[in-house]
Amino acid sequence: MKENWEILQNRIPLEEAVERIYEAVKPLEETECDLEAADGTILSESYQAQYDQPPFPRSPLDGYALRGEETKGASREHPVVFPVVDQLCAGDRSNICVNPGQAVRIMTGAMIPEGANAVIRQEDTDLGEKQVSIWEEVKPYGNYCFQGEDYHAGDILVKEGTRLDYISIGILASGGKKRVKVRKIPRISLITTGNELIEPGEPMNCGKIYNTNQYLIRSRLREWGISCRTIQIADDAASVERAILSELEQSDGVITTGGVSVGEKDILNEVLPRISDRILFGGLEVKPGSPSKCAIVNGKPLLALSGNPFAAAAVLELLGRPMVSALMGSRWLECKHQTAEMERDFLKKSPQRRFLRGFYENGSVYISEGHSSGQIRSFAGCNCMIDIPKGSEALKKGEKVNIWML
Repeated sequence: MKENWEILQNRIPLEEAVERIYEAVKPLEETECDLEAADGTILSESYQAQYDQPPFPRSPLDGYALRGEETKGASREHPVVFPVVDQLCAGDRSNICVNPGQAVRIMTGAMIPEGANAVIRQEDTDLGEKQVSIWEEVKPYGNYCFQGEDYHAGDILVKEGTRLDYISIGILASGGKKRVKVRKIPRISLITTGNELIEPGEPMNCGKIYNTNQYLIRSRLREWGISCRTIQIADDAASVERAILSELEQSDGVITTGGVSVGEKDILNEVLPRISDRILFGGLEVKPGSPSKCAIVNGKPLLALSGNPFAAAAVLELLGRPMVSALMGSRWLECKHQTAEMERDFLKKSPQRRFLRGFYENGSVYISEGHSSGQIRSFAGCNCMIDIPKGSEALKKGEKVNIWML
């Protein structure tokens, strides 16, 4: 399509690229799964509580259930003595009502019986079985967990769009949910291109380099909970085209590295116009990763990254996160932005918008040494990228900058 060829020639602002991805990439279909298999998925509908939690008043500790006002003045020297009329463990239900002057031995989690309004700690008693001496006062509703103090029937337990982690799964379990409706977790295919690439472990030959991007990007996707297939292809347009189309038949999206610039072997410029339903953008107004591209192919997203390791890693954070989030129907994965203070000078000018690797701590950001898009070692230990606006002069120590947390 002529339109696709023309789009390849234009670079757009990063924020526009992100919004184009969200507009074009449709969420994966819903599925239903057991709660025990829902880790890392996105909830596709909100769930209300069907019951109060706790569903009855309960004891937060081991002790004696009684009427708190009747312990007034209790001390070791002048204990208040109650007959013990029952014993309750968690899961038991008392069939009696606690009358004035009575106590019930009670364990943590057990239902507080009718008539009692407080629980005295067993440490503040003589642990009597037939009768108990109380050595401390407890006020009415002291050590008393009210019915529904966590949530009430009808409350929203977990909202649609929430990524299910151990806490949200625990909340759903507390509400009795066994199965939940979620978005499918995307399956991503990673295609690394380049005649120069060899596998780690193979002998190093002249002109060759190890396939860093395959391991780097696959590992990052797995950290996000995304399954990833990998394939390595030589710099051949027909082979890359076949690989993309084949992988899209079994995956929900494709990420490629290499072949996106303007050299003779930058074959994505040849392949994308032929196979794309729509090219979303042909480049970015950022450094590194300015030649990065994104397209919709057979209804699925394809993100084409630079072959330079840091450029690929940086744009994966900037645009791979939105692509994955769009597939999951939630913006849960987007980088969080905040400001920080430069800990040291950065003396280079930035004619175009630039992202630097850095480490943020206690309000300050430290810039790593080594900024080339082909360098990866200097990214070690970094937890953010520093967003330097287009046209910036040298940055001085103490200057405020915007950072993207990784």
